[in-house]
Amino acid sequence: MALSFDKTNFYNTGITVSAAGLTNAATVSLWVKRSSTDVRAPFGCNRYNPLTGDSVDQDVFTFFYVSGPWVRVNTVNTTSATVNSGTWGTDWTHLAATYDGANLKLYINGTYQAQTAATGNVVTTSSPTFWIGRRGGFVNSSWNWFGDVAEVSIWDVVLTDPEISSLGKGFSATRVRPQRLKTSSKLVRTLADSKGLSTASGAVTASSHPRIYA
Repeated sequence: MALSFDKTNFYNTGITVSAAGLTNAATVSLWVKRSSTDVRAPFGCNRYNPLTGDSVDQDVFTFFYVSGPWVRVNTVNTTSATVNSGTWGTDWTHLAATYDGANLKLYINGTYQAQTAATGNVVTTSSPTFWIGRRGGFVNSSWNWFGDVAEVSIWDVVLTDPEISSLGKGFSATRVRPQRLKTSSKLVRTLADSKGLSTASGAVTASSHPRIYA
């Protein structure tokens, strides 16, 4: 089963950008199924959290749905790079993004959509962590996710177009460049991941899971 979010439940994976080894080469992949047009961020890493005293609004690596799919990254040389392109329906949808030190690219269901220029290493200031169901540390319920999430995976390398295509067809992340896979949370029954650094915990609301091939 996947995990279902209703904008009031979300989970901190405990994985920081630095712990994942993300500098100027990264790939993030996940499956999502939105429940409405007001769903916002299924997965993200944002510094902003007034509760901890960090008032800087930086989306280190975040996916959005705001009238369409977005992905945004902050780097030390580029204030903010955003790709907003493609279509995103209400069925299970595969999202992926890569950053190679020169460009941020967005993929939907294994297909390249668009890219934008960005340079420098991914921001690691304050060591923000990745969250599932929320825009990272950004404390604002309007940005929380309403829908399902499954198969969240992070690599410290830029996957090729054929590799991302295979993920979009339902191949398991553990079979795609496994030697560079930093974490892969299948979210089948619990938040426990099958490989990597995730330390998230909490009550799980189950939902149907996308078909994934080992």
